[in-house]
This record gives sequence, structure tokens and C-alpha cells, in this order.
Amino acid sequence: MHLVHKKIIAVDESKYGSGPAYWDQRYMEEDGHPYDWFQRYGHKDENTELRKVIREYVPAKGYIMVVGAGTSRMSEEMNADGYRTILNTDVSGVAVRLMTARYKEIFGKWLYTVTPGCRRLYARREPEMGATTDTQLFQILERQGIATLTEWLLALDLNILAPLFRQKAVGSPRDALVLKPDKMANFLSDIDKFMAALGKEEKASRAAATESASGALVMKAEEEPDDGDLLFGADENGVTPSMRFQEEVGKLREFLGFDVERGGGMRVFTSGEAVVVVERREDGAQTHLRCAGGGWVVEKSPTTLEPLCVFQKQLPGGYPPMSTVLNPDPKTSAVQTFLASLDYKQMNGLALDYEPDTFDSVIVKGTLDSFLAKGVAGRNDALTLLEQIYHVLKPTGKFVCISHGGEHPDLLNRLVLLKEDLGGFKWAIETRALPKPQVPGQFHKAYVCTPQPVKAGEIWDVEEAQAAVVT
Repeated sequence: MHLVHKKIIAVDESKYGSGPAYWDQRYMEEDGHPYDWFQRYGHKDENTELRKVIREYVPAKGYIMVVGAGTSRMSEEMNADGYRTILNTDVSGVAVRLMTARYKEIFGKWLYTVTPGCRRLYARREPEMGATTDTQLFQILERQGIATLTEWLLALDLNILAPLFRQKAVGSPRDALVLKPDKMANFLSDIDKFMAALGKEEKASRAAATESASGALVMKAEEEPDDGDLLFGADENGVTPSMRFQEEVGKLREFLGFDVERGGGMRVFTSGEAVVVVERREDGAQTHLRCAGGGWVVEKSPTTLEPLCVFQKQLPGGYPPMSTVLNPDPKTSAVQTFLASLDYKQMNGLALDYEPDTFDSVIVKGTLDSFLAKGVAGRNDALTLLEQIYHVLKPTGKFVCISHGGEHPDLLNRLVLLKEDLGGFKWAIETRALPKPQVPGQFHKAYVCTPQPVKAGEIWDVEEAQAAVVT
């Protein structure tokens, strides 16, 4: 049995809330300032109630459509949170132009150079917003008088290892932090061997001294050390220098956001070096820059806000950013293409021009409410919107509608509307309360809808439907 394809309903595109002219005028009056209806998705570290619902029901690897996106920051914040194929749509051409311009400030291709005063600019795996960086680490070390490897080892009470570090060309704390897993394992083994040799020498020295004093033969220096020699330099808890070194490196890696095991935190740029940037994210006075070859650097010193790298020029290409997911809709391209990671198109929600079963998830936030504000005519438009969403959504997909909550007099209308049985859509509905951040005791509502067969006795092929989901 094949996937069920839903019919397209012929509509009058002039019916959309109060019409495109109203929204164009409103967005021009707001002068491009982002506006989020009801609630913000927010940064992942904030873990808002809206984010919890989206993360639970909307797969990060799926193809997502946001209908009536306006100037909301939700898609931008979702993209930063790992959602890589999001299509925003809105009836307002002004909103599309404003948000496309905004996205081009975030995604593109730019050339930066490291400033002469920055000796080393290190990349991180992720742009930890508000977190300290490894650039700051070296400033902290320098303030503590730690400018060399020897001083660092003294601070860690590991100065006994200095000869071995010099022999292995580990000349700075940075060199130790970026050791790859196999190199680290070998280095820890070398530390144990180094300490065992020192233990053997120490034991032989004590034996020679004892033999000289008493005339008794205790041990020859050339004998192999026993297990006790391997613990030479260990503290009262049996923690050896190699264990202490591994623990300190682990703490610093976590502190800096390094992820050596997955290749993060490995790149370093020096004074005057060119850096090609493909994404820019603002974090207060700081800007995080994603490098074309992977990793993130900061534009300014986290402590002084002095420039660490400066913009030189814009390079061609870079927008829209492309994902690695193939485009499932042949109507949009004559050849097989990849989906944009984050895109914006002008489109009427009452006529979504996509093939059936294209999207893994559809999200609306406030759009349904804008229709219902028109009364009876608006309710008819809302029903058409639901039919259109049902049409483009995969049978295994999720439709997440963010609307009013329990204290709102129209709450019942939302449920009645979603459960309307006119043959154009049918949903299994779950609801989740979204507490209003600034109004204790009040909440919005997330209506999580899963499409169901509209015809009596109709059954969807679950295996084929699952195979169609973007993974």
C-alpha cells in the first residue's frame, strides 16, 4: 500500500488574516526589529519551555517548514541548536526581505585576519555563548606568572616531568591540550616509563647507599623494577604523575570547550593569518565566527574586548547555507539539489506550493490566531491552512501549533478547529502547557498533531512512511 497523498484545495490567495498589505506595513513600521509571538525559543543553554517541546517532537535532522514566520528569531535559534534544514515562509514580502538581509549577516563568506597583537587564536568545537575561551586561559596563566611550560608544570606539581616534555617537543600548555587520543595514550605510557626509570634509579641509589653502609648486597641497579617502582612519585592516594597530568588536561579541555576526541579545538591561527568565516553569531559585545574549515573563534578578547581578528572583505557565495540533505521536492529544481540549511520564501499559507509528503515537521506560532481574529471568514481560512499543512506533511510527521492556553476564552475553539472533520485533514492531538515566563500561573499551549488517514478504513503503510523520513 502506498503513502496517502492529500489533495490540494483551490483557494483565494487574497484571504490571509488581514491581507499581505497589513503585514507589509506592520513590518516596515517595526523597521526590521525581530518579533516573536507568544514565546521565544531561545538559546539552548536557556532550555525554554518552547524549546523542550520542539526538541521532544521535532527531529533535528528532518525537513522543517515554519508557516507565517514573520520576523521571529525562532528558526535562527533552532538552527544554532542543531536544526539544519528549516524553510521559513510568510505572505509578507517585506518580512522576507528583512529576514533574508538578517540571515545574510549571519551566513555568508567573509575574510578576516588575525591582529598583530594576537599571537595565537584558537578554535573551539562550538561557540559557547558567554563562556570563557582558551585565549582567556593564557591571559589568566600569564597573570599568575605562568608563561612557560616549566612554570605550568611547577604550578601542577609535575615539574619532575619537564625533561620528558622537552624530549617530546611539548613546549607549552597548548601542546598538551591538543594531543589526540592516540598521542595522549602514548604520552601517558611514556610518563609511566619515565617515572619507572626514575624509580629504578632512586631504588638503586638507595641500595648502593645501604650496601656501602652495611656491606650487605641489597639490589643491583640493572634489575627490573617491581610494581612499587611504577608508583614512584605517587601521592598518598596512589595517584601517579601520569594520572594527575591526564586529570589536569581533562579539566582544562572541559573548561575551554575543547573536544579533541571529535576533532574540536585543534586549529590555531597566528598573527596576520587569514581566516575564512562562513557564520557569525552575536553574543552581547562578542561575536563568534565559524571557520570555513571547521571550529569557532572569537572576534574579541573575552576579558578586554580588544580585537583578536578583524574583518577584511566579503567573499562571493555562502548564502543560503546548504545542508547535506537532498531536496525531496522535484518541483523546486530540474536537477537533484541539496536543501538550504536556513531559508526564507514568500508564500501564502493558504496555498503551500509543495508536493505531498514533503516535510517531516511543520510549525506555526501565532499564525492560526491571526486568521481566527477575523471571525467566521478567518475560521474558514484557518481550516484551509490546516488542510494545506496536512497536504505537505509526511504521514509520520508532526505539526506543532503554538497558540493560546488555558486561561484564554478561545482555547476550546482551537481544539474544536483541529478536530474538525471535513475530509481535508485528521489529527491525533497531544497538548502541552507552556508557562508564560513573565506571567506566573498563565500559559500558552502547544498542540502537537500527528496526521491520521482521512478516509474510513484507510491504512497507511508504516514501513514505507518511515522510509520516507529524512534521517
